[in-house]
Amino acid sequence: MAWKFLKSTKPKEVSKPATATVSKPAFPVNELKTWLKGRKGWNHNDWLALLTDIRSKGYSSITDTQEGRDSIGKFLEANKSQ
Repeated sequence: MAWKFLKSTKPKEVSKPATATVSKPAFPVNELKTWLKGRKGWNHNDWLALLTDIRSKGYSSITDTQEGRDSIGKFLEANKSQ
């Protein structure tokens, strides 16, 4: 049986996938304005439900930090129905 020797070939370079830049989602202005429509106030349970809803929409970077929650609260206070 004859052995065939293959020429040593250099492996082709595999291009690396482009690094995706992960950007923070924008502040959930539309969601908060929608939540505020028709509300004159809210309680702690309403607040927790809002945070859960906003988190489920991809805003965990905002809802999971004290600074983010403070920003949401300030926005709500500044924009609540009068």
